[in-house]
Amino acid sequence: MKEIAQKINELEDRNERREQIRLAQVFAGLRYSGEMIYQIMSGGDMLEESVIVQDWIQRGVQKGIKQGLEEGLEKGREEGLEQGERKLMTRLITRRFGRLSATVRNQLESLPLRKIEKLSDALPEFKNKEELLDWLNKHSR
Repeated sequence: MKEIAQKINELEDRNERREQIRLAQVFAGLRYSGEMIYQIMSGGDMLEESVIVQDWIQRGVQKGIKQGLEEGLEKGREEGLEQGERKLMTRLITRRFGRLSATVRNQLESLPLRKIEKLSDALPEFKNKEELLDWLNKHSR
């Protein structure tokens, strides 16, 4: 197998070398493991020139990019939703109870989304600002 790899590497015509690499990989794959083929044929630029290897690399890169974009979009949606709900709650509380202190604003900023949702359910029941402050003190830890 090593002799074949050396002979292929000596071919001057790049297209001929590629074709021989493809054929050697196909036949080697019938008998040897992928790791062994990689070790034997990794000398020179044989694997890098392989159309199959280039296709696998390209597909892997495309899949990685697509997956990364999808994960980034999902995270962006979640963060946007959380920011929007937090902003809305701050606005509703300010409208109902007046200007908020920096402490109250910090408490609201530190609430995770699930607690912001609980606060939105509890807000209509608060009779005054003290009830809001009590709720925040209990839930912002």
